[in-house]
Amino acid sequence: MSSSEVPRPSSSGRGTALPPNGTPLTSSLHSSRPRIRDRVRGASTYSHEFTLLPLPVSVMSGAQRRDRRLRSGNPTSNPSSPAAFELISQQSASALSSLTLPATQLSLTIPSSSRPTLPLPVPSSSAPRRSRFRQIPPSSRTTRSRSTLAAASTAASAAGSAAAWEPAAPADNPSQSLTQIVPARDLLTADVWSTLSVDNVATSVLTADAAHALKPREELALRLTPASHLVQMAHGSTDLAVARAASLILWSSVKTKTRVKYAGHIIAFLCWCDELGVPLHFRFPTASNILLLYLRKDMTSLRASTIEHRTHALAWWHKIQRMPWSLERKEQKAFQKAVKIESLPPLEKRRPVRLNDIVIISQSPKPNDRAHVAIVAAAIFAFYAMCRPGEFTVRNGASPHEDRPRWTHLIEQAPVSPGGPASIILALPSEKARGNAGFDRIASEQRNLPNLCPVKAVQHHCALNAPRADESADALGAFSYVGENGNRYELTEGLFSRTINAWLSAAGRDPVTGHCFRIGGATLFFAANKPMEDIRTRGGWQSDAYLT
Repeated sequence: MSSSEVPRPSSSGRGTALPPNGTPLTSSLHSSRPRIRDRVRGASTYSHEFTLLPLPVSVMSGAQRRDRRLRSGNPTSNPSSPAAFELISQQSASALSSLTLPATQLSLTIPSSSRPTLPLPVPSSSAPRRSRFRQIPPSSRTTRSRSTLAAASTAASAAGSAAAWEPAAPADNPSQSLTQIVPARDLLTADVWSTLSVDNVATSVLTADAAHALKPREELALRLTPASHLVQMAHGSTDLAVARAASLILWSSVKTKTRVKYAGHIIAFLCWCDELGVPLHFRFPTASNILLLYLRKDMTSLRASTIEHRTHALAWWHKIQRMPWSLERKEQKAFQKAVKIESLPPLEKRRPVRLNDIVIISQSPKPNDRAHVAIVAAAIFAFYAMCRPGEFTVRNGASPHEDRPRWTHLIEQAPVSPGGPASIILALPSEKARGNAGFDRIASEQRNLPNLCPVKAVQHHCALNAPRADESADALGAFSYVGENGNRYELTEGLFSRTINAWLSAAGRDPVTGHCFRIGGATLFFAANKPMEDIRTRGGWQSDAYLT
């Protein structure tokens, strides 16, 4: 192409081919000069009539070359085509023959004749599912994966049954055992279901009793690992220390309270498997038919949110163990629609805490009881600061979570300007939406409502429940209190909720939950004509959820 034929940009952003004299082409239909795109494709002269003659391979685009290969009927020229995948699979059929299980070994036999019979775990389709992520071509993946499966099958036969398995103590430093590690890959459902058998070498005991014995509860999903050959394929090593170190990042993607809640759902699933006699090697990872049978259990007597939590818990195990989730997207959507139709209707929206409720809470029947003082201070502060219940309480007083706010995180802020209001700041070390970055909950002084002022309530709490000489403020919760026996106790979510609702019930008010304080604070500021952006910033919302 000569310099005179270089396209020059036009106002529309597209190039316009100019002749040597610089005059634009007014009509390409009446010009004998070929257009830029036609010269690139190898056309000699331009014609407004379309031609169906095949173009030379050297000037074909990538899409045209692909279409030509597909039309030529030579599947091996395109390794990623389905036909090529079938040919390659036939070449490796001998490696898979040793892994094919007889139908008698796959039958799910229920011990009692009165129990229903579960169908076999089957893949959702005959062909391997396409992963959402980019995969390596089957030609370079099949040989390695099949040899890995064959080696795992041989090791399983030599090791014996899973019942004799006992967990070995993992290495303290997995980096010292990476000499035998190989690159891992994303597993497909076809890679898993065809390899499950009673001869698999177990790495954990998949029963409800064994899961109950795992401590701490939040690590249950991390320690319930699948069969040894699946660990090898998913993590590139059979060393459980290596596998758990790799899964630790995904495991820590949710907060501790959520891990404990998910662990309860996983134990409930294992209890169901124990009751119906589901074989151990078919429990985790879970096939789609077994999964649907469990999730539909008690569907008509539960709410959609409960079934959704069950699904999320089981999907979370598959995620952190890098196992394929058996429900395809279409099946998942169909199941969600069925849940909405068959399950109980959702509960009414939680009512917000009102100022009348705060008045009743502030009038504690035992104003000198230190526990009541801490509860009143926490309630009033949570209302004005729009706190979540887990931000100022703990789930278990005997073993409180480490990221709870401590006594030193309660900070009294002096007025910024002379005559201005003071503030109380609760510096959260960890927050739901921001993680370890934390967030500052701030409640300002209410000088027009001295009995409902969060600053005075927290000051009164700090005066009565202050750390004693033998106590470290860094080890005490922000709203911990001294009991009647003189011992220090953490403020639990259960005690806070029961005490508040007992006071409200005695006054004829409807009960509330901990989250109602966050809703009530936002409602109060909205009724006071505060800007919506200020409410969003003050409450720490990162979305428009505060509008619903």
